[in-house]
Amino acid sequence: MAAPIPPVPRTVYAYVDGFNLYHRVLENHTGRKWLNLRALIQSRFPNDTVARVRLFTAPVGDHHPTSEKRKRQEAYWRALRDTGVEVELGRIESRERKCKADICGKYLSFAHPTEKMSDVSMALRIVTDAIDSPPGIVCVVTADLDVLPALKMLKERGVKARRCLFLPGGDPAHYYSRLENFGGIASLGQLTGSDVENFQFTDPYVLNNGHTLSKPAGW
Repeated sequence: MAAPIPPVPRTVYAYVDGFNLYHRVLENHTGRKWLNLRALIQSRFPNDTVARVRLFTAPVGDHHPTSEKRKRQEAYWRALRDTGVEVELGRIESRERKCKADICGKYLSFAHPTEKMSDVSMALRIVTDAIDSPPGIVCVVTADLDVLPALKMLKERGVKARRCLFLPGGDPAHYYSRLENFGGIASLGQLTGSDVENFQFTDPYVLNNGHTLSKPAGW
């Protein structure tokens, strides 16, 4: 009997909503923030080739470019870029919000940081990348289902890629109905805290140029 023919590896394009991933899985967990995104994505597609990983995020501390937060963030981006991850930047805008104080009953104003442009940039990249050079698999990491129209557009344009949506934390059961409203255009998976902890960069991490990069202290 002839040996079975192994499946042909498919090309994977991955798109990561950095703001969503951070606040749902990484925030308040020092042991998760030195995350090797490419290794994490590859673990979900062990028989395929991760050809592209795009991270959509924004620089923190825009008004203080030498702040410790900015230094930590840039060190992490340097490690990601060394593995071939493409970091695409939006911006953080401060929006005024109001809430009613329990003690005095008055409405108080406070500044609330909001990330801008990243979600639109991610949707555009998903569509244009697939049209320019169709992959075998499109993987999106986010719990923001505003990305669904972009995945639906791929189907409408005849892009025959498998579409996967991985939720950072949370219960996938709450998302099935939304997916069904879009015709079930993507399979649904989950990235848990333990998943993230299993794919951290080494500390120190050795860059391709031979230099080393240490995990930021006091994260």
